[in-house]
Amino acid sequence: MDLTVVFPGVWELLDYLKGRGVKLGLVSNKPHEFTLITLERLKLNPYFGVVFGADATEFKKPHPGPLREALNRLGASAENSVMIGDSPVDAQAAQAVPMRVGLVTHGFVDPVYLKEAKPEWEVESLKDFIEIFK
Repeated sequence: MDLTVVFPGVWELLDYLKGRGVKLGLVSNKPHEFTLITLERLKLNPYFGVVFGADATEFKKPHPGPLREALNRLGASAENSVMIGDSPVDAQAAQAVPMRVGLVTHGFVDPVYLKEAKPEWEVESLKDFIEIFK
């Protein structure tokens, strides 16, 4: 937890989406309890209507189940939703739903592998999604 930081552009994107009434969910392959603690300590939890860590649902990404359950609990449709992630696993899960996917390149995965995942969008900062979603 001591080394966990909020990536550049996170606050701008979350505030933009919240200001437009967009429902947000978070699906992580990190343990559920750790995910909740991280969101709380970084003060990100108020943005998300549903949060699932890896052990909160029967499956974890790349299985589409957690994303489908998040959409269901948010009352959202896949065709009107976007999965934003930072790995090919995120893209695989979203594409299996199916739903659109955007990947950010500043994570821990080489951008070459992100491109191979064939997302609709690849951005350097989460803030870049603001222009895409306008």
